[in-house]
Amino acid sequence: MWTDVDVPEIEGRALWVGVSDDALLMQSETGGGVVLSAYLFGSQESIKLPTESPQVTWADIDGTLAVWSEGRYDEAAAAFQDQRVFAYRLPDGPRLEVAGAPDAPASPQVAGGWITWVEMSAPEGPYEEYRRMSISGVEIDASGKSVGQAAELVPSAIASVLGDSVWTYSLSSTKLAWEQHLTADGIGAGSYLLDLTTREKTRIGTESWRPSLSEKVLVYSEDGLKSVAAGGEAQELDPLGDFAAAAPTFAAYFRTADDGGYEIVARGLTGNYEQVLGRASEPPWLAASVAVSDHHVAFIVDGVVKLFVWEG
Repeated sequence: MWTDVDVPEIEGRALWVGVSDDALLMQSETGGGVVLSAYLFGSQESIKLPTESPQVTWADIDGTLAVWSEGRYDEAAAAFQDQRVFAYRLPDGPRLEVAGAPDAPASPQVAGGWITWVEMSAPEGPYEEYRRMSISGVEIDASGKSVGQAAELVPSAIASVLGDSVWTYSLSSTKLAWEQHLTADGIGAGSYLLDLTTREKTRIGTESWRPSLSEKVLVYSEDGLKSVAAGGEAQELDPLGDFAAAAPTFAAYFRTADDGGYEIVARGLTGNYEQVLGRASEPPWLAASVAVSDHHVAFIVDGVVKLFVWEG
């Protein structure tokens, strides 16, 4: 079963959480700005990461390697300035710059020997409610240092930014998945999968959204929540599930409850064992994402981090 684990107190209100089987990564907001901190499971050590800019916009963790983007927000220009992506091997670094100005990299992810990020621009034509998302990446060594030159992996993913729209991409050590919200440049709407070795691209589906990758497993939304293992057929996971995070043997996600609220559920991909871990106070498109590793689930409810570990 999934067992609730105590989490050390953090500064301010939690905004975002990431997890690996080695550490918990937490972003919180205080009167002095945004704080990025980590908790190492083995040593039970709490660490404040060395951010320098006033705005930390995204973070991710794989093992003990944390990545994040930081910069400053220019209200007059309504845009982020001096945006950069950093990597930091817990517990003591060093802090390494992975990508920086003038490309304004954001939304970094890390998995295996890759770090990826997104660069956003306005598409050509009458598409005011859309943005062009270019996904780039670089191979890294064990410390998180870049090996070779960065490569543009997805030149142009079109994302809706209208209202509460959510655009998703997901990285594993061998593949990259992303959404295309509008047909453009000969690429139809739907979700896609890229092999990082061969650069071969395949379409998941025309009505497939919010893909999440874990090594040999893909979970996505299409008339409910579906999962597919490498070389296999898609299986229905939960007809009421959405906004999932995929792990090798399970997925954690939001599910519409009978009273119209939202449960946070962990469900096995083969044995179908499920457990309701919490209840979201916000709809999933406004709430912080659920985070998973091989044996952990983490999420935020009312500004408080919740952590669960699998007891076999």
